[in-house]
Amino acid sequence: MSIDNYNYSDISKVLNAVQYFGDLNPKLLGAIIGVKEATGIMETLRKKSTFSVTFFARETIMGLRKYFVSLKIPPTLISLVDLYEVLDGFPSFIGRDFNSPENTIMIIPFPKGKTDFIRALEELADAGLVHNLIVRKFVRQYQFYTDFSTFDFEKNTFKENFLVQPRSPLILPDLSDGFRPDWLDLAIMGKKQGNNKRTLKEIASLLNVPYRVALKHYQEHIIGRSLVEGYVMRWDNSDGTRLTILFKRDENFLSELTRIPTLTHAADLDDGTSVAFIFADQHMIPGIMDYVAYLRLKFKMDAKVMVHLFKPRFKYLLAASIPYEHYTESRTWVYDLDKMLQRARELARKLELLPLPTSYPPTDNIP
Repeated sequence: MSIDNYNYSDISKVLNAVQYFGDLNPKLLGAIIGVKEATGIMETLRKKSTFSVTFFARETIMGLRKYFVSLKIPPTLISLVDLYEVLDGFPSFIGRDFNSPENTIMIIPFPKGKTDFIRALEELADAGLVHNLIVRKFVRQYQFYTDFSTFDFEKNTFKENFLVQPRSPLILPDLSDGFRPDWLDLAIMGKKQGNNKRTLKEIASLLNVPYRVALKHYQEHIIGRSLVEGYVMRWDNSDGTRLTILFKRDENFLSELTRIPTLTHAADLDDGTSVAFIFADQHMIPGIMDYVAYLRLKFKMDAKVMVHLFKPRFKYLLAASIPYEHYTESRTWVYDLDKMLQRARELARKLELLPLPTSYPPTDNIP
């Protein structure tokens, strides 16, 4: 059945509900929001391979602390995969700016109370491979619905680049109450993040556990204990792009940014700056750039936009799951600092005969 056979308002309601409750049971979703065709809508979208759903994890319950890292690296020498491997798979996001390829950012969830990953980056800095290294902590995170009210479900693109009104953040209550997840909880989440289109049955098979066991963990722990802070919806598009906007913390500035319908999450950092993340089609970028320029003037502040193209793969963007492989059955996080340092030294030795930039211009006040 074509998606055009359904009311676009109902489709939007279903997708908003999925971002709050997940996509496990469309029939139940339909009952909650009063849309009888919810199951048919989700089945049609899945058959079209249009949408996928992934978790927005609440890392603090898992014993992780999230860091925002900015640095400058030689773009022709060090790949994003190189950085990911040096840091032993801990980064959940690495982005290189298309417009200034030496500028790179990373989001790194790391065991609470530990910052040893910095030593591996400093090893690269000592070798002249990393410049202007800045590490900041996440202090508050915000999630926003992707607003599909102006989405064309046949063309898989937004008809309007901006919403009439700003959006409020989605807030799901923290029900953890001291709960500590086990290995299976994090493995389920990691496998889903690794491939958004995997069903729970497929994940159970990959982890070699009965489906009913995976379902119990999903319902009672992942959902019931708030390991999920929300859900992020993505639509398949060959020209997909991610944008990162860095700015001095200002609630009004962020509120105006939320008129971009695909701004999915934002965070405040511990140095008084904030960061917002947008998933966009390439045709939306010029309008977003103009809009940010307008907001700079309106609020008399600086704001830096970084563009991370999806293609070529891993050149400007690398996204990964939570580092569940480092979580043990005894519910502790483990990592090998010596391995990180060794990989950094090996990368430096591999590149030592190649010409390197001796310096980069200092960063401005915005990372």
